[in-house]
Amino acid sequence: MTSPFTLRSARRAGSAPRPRGHRRHWKALAAGCALAGAVTAISACGSGSGSGSGSGGHITLTELDDYPAGLPQSAAFKWLFSEYEKTHPDVTISRQSVAGTEILPKLLADAQTHNMPDIAVPDNPNMPNLAATGQFVNLNSDLAKWGQWNSYLAGSRAVTTVKGKTYGIEIGTNALGIIYNKKIFKEAGIKQLPTTWAQLLDVSRTIKSKVSGLTYGAIGFGAGCAAWQLLPWIYQQGLDVNDLTAPGLVTAVNYWHQLLSEGLANKEVITQCQSTNIPQLEQGKLAMVESGPWDFPTMAADHFTDFGTFAIPLKDASAKPSVPLGGEVWTVPVTDSKTEAAAWDFIKWSQQPSILLQFDEKLQYLAVRPALWPAMVKDNPKLQPFVDELKYAKGRTTSLGVAFNTYSNDMGTAVVQVLEGQKTAQAALSAAASAAKASLAGSGS
Repeated sequence: MTSPFTLRSARRAGSAPRPRGHRRHWKALAAGCALAGAVTAISACGSGSGSGSGSGGHITLTELDDYPAGLPQSAAFKWLFSEYEKTHPDVTISRQSVAGTEILPKLLADAQTHNMPDIAVPDNPNMPNLAATGQFVNLNSDLAKWGQWNSYLAGSRAVTTVKGKTYGIEIGTNALGIIYNKKIFKEAGIKQLPTTWAQLLDVSRTIKSKVSGLTYGAIGFGAGCAAWQLLPWIYQQGLDVNDLTAPGLVTAVNYWHQLLSEGLANKEVITQCQSTNIPQLEQGKLAMVESGPWDFPTMAADHFTDFGTFAIPLKDASAKPSVPLGGEVWTVPVTDSKTEAAAWDFIKWSQQPSILLQFDEKLQYLAVRPALWPAMVKDNPKLQPFVDELKYAKGRTTSLGVAFNTYSNDMGTAVVQVLEGQKTAQAALSAAASAAKASLAGSGS
């Protein structure tokens, strides 16, 4: 999603969708642990000692993420922690998982009572709100000693940094693109994948006699879906949600409305989000779904392989590919120096190329170390469009910080009003802009 609120394949940033969507101490990894290729042997980067074992004692790290058992990605975390414990026998990682919509309120409540987990994995748009609690470790010093931070995707580094302080490393990232049913395209005689809004309309109209063309998620949870799914269409025009009345933003909302009013998108878009449309794609009831690689495990489990992917089409020649950055973040809550050191040691260990590659492939995420992308695309060529988009990915809160949620929620309300025919795009977005400004003024933001 993630990462919004990502209805994950049996959910999900974003990262969610999701929109779907930090630390300190301990001896740094050897500075020479670089990405020598796609994969480096584990032993080349290891810290060389068990976390918290300096005094000879065992340490248990508590961890909180939002991939409960039953989601395909949950097994990736279980694998990662098991691998760490094998090479660090003095450390046990005790995992707890909650639903995607629950992790931010839980962490905010825990921060108030100073009862934080030792490792937390929130969605990336939550970072400004969590940093404001003062209960997360600033990792600037540790990252500088580590010496590898500059090899990470610039957009990913930005989403974990708040007011000059970096609070974590993304577990991986993702982006929105189009997943399509190859059989439907073949039967409709479509040989050229659409790269512009106009071409996407043409393809959808060609398919319309059989099934709906493109479907997107506009369920009225604001930042949870409608905003997240619309952002690629906005960002490519060089816009952000802080200017809700911009002509290009109005155009993007009207484009979605056109797809729906012409019957090119399924009428349930207002009650569904990205991943909830995947079963219809598999059944041949939809031709295209705006979603992301987090749905690949579900499709594999359903034995559906006849699908392809392409990037979000561009409005015109002046538009540039840009998508909201998905993914959750490894963070270190404030506890005590020994525990914080052990948590940071685990995070560094998880960033070894050989480990990171396996973990992100199990998640069906893309690594935030671009040097790993060629290996990931080689293993799964359907990731290529998402890699191409991530080069230009933008953090949702990079410009607006904590104000993003207010703007995106009001924008999501406006999108639903337009799709339901209650208001014109101009009127709905103007009202949303006024509502966002009033809300922020009232809160003192």
